[in-house]
Amino acid sequence: MPQAKLLINNGWKSVGSSFNSLPGIVGSASFEKINTKDKYCSFSGSVLVNYSNGSFEVEIEAQFFDKFLSGGKPGSQKDADCLKYYQETMKEFIPLITEYLSGKPAVRENLNEMLDKAANLTVEGKSLDALKMYNKVLATDPDNSLALFNKAQILFSLKKYTETLNVILRAEKRKDISDFDISTYKSLKIQVLILTKQNDRAIAEINKALQYAESITPEKAFETDEDDNGEPFLKPSEKTGLLLKCVGYLQMLNRNREALIALKKYEALIPEQNKNFSICYSTTIAS
Repeated sequence: MPQAKLLINNGWKSVGSSFNSLPGIVGSASFEKINTKDKYCSFSGSVLVNYSNGSFEVEIEAQFFDKFLSGGKPGSQKDADCLKYYQETMKEFIPLITEYLSGKPAVRENLNEMLDKAANLTVEGKSLDALKMYNKVLATDPDNSLALFNKAQILFSLKKYTETLNVILRAEKRKDISDFDISTYKSLKIQVLILTKQNDRAIAEINKALQYAESITPEKAFETDEDDNGEPFLKPSEKTGLLLKCVGYLQMLNRNREALIALKKYEALIPEQNKNFSICYSTTIAS
């Protein structure tokens, strides 16, 4: 039986495994979890999988717990404490080994490998190959946030605007979508509409983006970061950055009055000691 990364990543140590294909298929693996407070109480558990005549039989057991028993009961308080540790650890071991045997971790590991490969293909300039890889990921995991995000970016770069919008609409339906993804998708959607000369729809989406971005509170509008020289500067949050992008999109559509109003809302979020940038930007719009 292959080593279970799922257990190893959760602090378990693989201490042995075996596999035999005759006459039936039998695999076994043993794991140990060290008790950092008392190594004498460290837990050992094993799983035995037997496949025969089209069915699986699985045995999960705790090993060596009998050393804490004397005449069928704990011989001391320490032995009683160790048995309690075994019981608690067994509760952790069973769902982990059950999930491992279900194959879900293997699926996740395979998806991660495909995502890594797709990212490398993108870096190498092989966008179409990367797109195929993201499609494979989404065939298995339709709501994979990274695959949806990167697929939308690639389609946009390939000027496949209708497909880009379809992916964005699909991604926006996810419940666990982050502020970064929301802001990026809104920005990308507006760019697609402007590039395809759907100006009315673009204005409508800009207004939705502004409504979303304006929900930011002043104390969360910026965060401190450092430049390449180690000098601190204020970086806009995702919502604040979207607000500023909308200023630019409104300018592209010759809606300078609305752009100036949006800019003033952005300026109001900037701390007093950092107002110089906003004044410069305002002058550019006014001219």
